[in-house]
Amino acid sequence: MSSCLDLIKFSSALKRKKKVAECVKALKDKLSEIPDLSDFRQSDELTEIVCNVVENLLAKKAKKYKICKKEVVYEVYKELFPKQPLTDAEKESLSKRIDYLHEKGLIHGVAFLKWASKGLLQWLLKKIG
Repeated sequence: MSSCLDLIKFSSALKRKKKVAECVKALKDKLSEIPDLSDFRQSDELTEIVCNVVENLLAKKAKKYKICKKEVVYEVYKELFPKQPLTDAEKESLSKRIDYLHEKGLIHGVAFLKWASKGLLQWLLKKIG
């Protein structure tokens, strides 16, 4: 039975918000599993992980929907650390770290073959187990 909500088509601005929200939620759910995550708030490793995941989730959609990936990273940090919002100095520091990671080529998408093989492996394990 199809819902009438399935027939609703979002405009470009609403699609952009939806894609960003999905990305932020996925990252928040995954990273919330890490104990004492607040200790890694200023960590370059956490910044690199967040940037790479945002890059992979929004790579094709960013240009189409005019999504600023740096703003998405800020939103992820805001969701991960709701009791400690980013200050302007922290935003500037985070921006510099993102620029540094980008310049050094440490932010990159996962190759399609690697992504597809991982999905196929998970599917097979689900069917077998």
